[in-house]
Amino acid sequence: MSERIRVVLFSIAVVTLSVFITQSKLGKNANLAAYDQLLNRVAPKPAPIEDKIAIIGIDDESYDKLDAPLLLYVGFFAKIINALADAGATIVVFDINPAASLEKVAPQIDLEFMKSMKRANDMGTRVYLGFKSGKIGGLMPHRKFLFASNWQIGFTDMFPDDDGLRRRQEFWTEGPENSLVPSLSMTAATARMGIDITDKEKICARFEVCENGKPKQRLIDYRISQEKVVMHQFHKVLEKAENRTSLKDDFGGKVVFIGSWTDKLPDNWRVPHPIGNLDKLHTPGLAIQVQNVLTQISPVHFEEPSENSMLLATIILSVLSVTLMFKLQPSHSSFILTSVAVAWIAVVVYSFSKYLVLPVAPVVYGLFLPSGLARSYLYVSQGKQQKVLKKFFGSYISPEVMKDILKNPEKVNFDGSLVDITIVFTDIRNFTTLSEKLSPVDVTRGLNRYLSAMTRCITESGGYVNRYLGDGILALYGAPAPLPNRGALEAVKGGLAMLKALEELNKEELFPGVSGLKIGIGIHTGKAIVGNVGCFEKMDYTVIGDAANLSSRVEGLTKQYGVPILISEATYEIVKDAVEVKYVDSVKVKGREHETAVYTVVSLKGEKI
Repeated sequence: MSERIRVVLFSIAVVTLSVFITQSKLGKNANLAAYDQLLNRVAPKPAPIEDKIAIIGIDDESYDKLDAPLLLYVGFFAKIINALADAGATIVVFDINPAASLEKVAPQIDLEFMKSMKRANDMGTRVYLGFKSGKIGGLMPHRKFLFASNWQIGFTDMFPDDDGLRRRQEFWTEGPENSLVPSLSMTAATARMGIDITDKEKICARFEVCENGKPKQRLIDYRISQEKVVMHQFHKVLEKAENRTSLKDDFGGKVVFIGSWTDKLPDNWRVPHPIGNLDKLHTPGLAIQVQNVLTQISPVHFEEPSENSMLLATIILSVLSVTLMFKLQPSHSSFILTSVAVAWIAVVVYSFSKYLVLPVAPVVYGLFLPSGLARSYLYVSQGKQQKVLKKFFGSYISPEVMKDILKNPEKVNFDGSLVDITIVFTDIRNFTTLSEKLSPVDVTRGLNRYLSAMTRCITESGGYVNRYLGDGILALYGAPAPLPNRGALEAVKGGLAMLKALEELNKEELFPGVSGLKIGIGIHTGKAIVGNVGCFEKMDYTVIGDAANLSSRVEGLTKQYGVPILISEATYEIVKDAVEVKYVDSVKVKGREHETAVYTVVSLKGEKI
């Protein structure tokens, strides 16, 4: 199978995988996480001013003061319903399900509750009871309460996402004979807007909660403020009702929610955005029901693109990602992909401010996942080629050179390149005579210590040790990696560092019986050919040209003039503003027509001599 066919098959597999993951739980969770961030960080449009909704909450103080089981609360509810009807409340919705009857222990309390509902309905204050639908463990109000309320009910179910957060709400479900069974919040919204709760067609048109005649979940806009929605403590309202104090100022003409507002009752949920000063990890279900109403009556709603649109976006982005990775250099493809991702995120943020919720999963799994897999494929497929290169070029002494070859294998050849660099030669004075007086062990042991110290000075100053020449060193500054100003100043710093290191080495005898070891350092800056020289059996990375020869000859002059370091005129012109030097001489170097001035370096400017 050809490489081209393998790439095509691999690309198809990657695109398929991207689509699958985007549509999976991973993709959905990525979209949810992004939605939460946007919900908390993107400023909302002005929220509708809502002063026609009120809350009567059973908070901690009310629960403690009443000190009664929830089963007996129907008696309290009866008194409050009567007072709300007298106050002219539009509708009373209970986010508490009276599922049990007190018929056997306190039938009078049940009777008072039923009478209050009938009286309120007769006076124009409709009472709706909450219930759990069959979708999430059905639980209906007791049948006699249902009859008393004239079957005015609304389901209170929350519809959590996979992570347990309540982001969406289904506002109605289908009942017998294609009838509409509303959520508790839908009953309040229709009452607030003056829409008949049984008019399915009008509800679908006004609230946009239908799709092809079926229920459609809607994102709850938690950014809409409940600042104008007042929460009244249950026990204080009950106290006013018992004292026959008018509640008209607080509840007249309003939709009134009654329910739990405490952690002591099991009706608290996690939401992606705090409602007022409530804890978003323990938000009362009653507050969420009110938020549902505000979402429905708001003139604008969050919209989401269809799944087919997200599927198409994923395919396009994943194909683009794979194509770029195989066609362009990694740096170029990464730049383009990053630009596309940034543009997508910018569009997502802007669209969110316009109430359009776009997904981020196509970017995460349709753009970056394919690019990562494609890069891994290239890494593995190129591994074989790199093994061949290592086989032939393993004789390189420089890991930097090997790295460059592996990075650009197509450029491997025997041709060099002309570069402007600084070349350093150094060797030990009279080493040949010295070594003849020592044993081989003493020579190699001392030489290894010396070369180790000098190499450290070179590499730490930015140079590259090209080779060891017995007791000498050939170092390059500016190749294979370029340096500012052709590496001249770095080379001088490296030379001075070598002299300081030698002083430390001379405190102890490197070679038995030898004290005051001296070296010579020659530095020259110029153009030279740097590249691969040799054959497949043996290759070397070396420097060739007049600049290399001149550097060697400058080093040889250090002994003649009795100085440890000399730099050429070319190097001096580059570093003269940074170093203190002394002019030594102008010399005629073998192989060159014109004389060359040489200088000895005293110190860096600003350093004590």
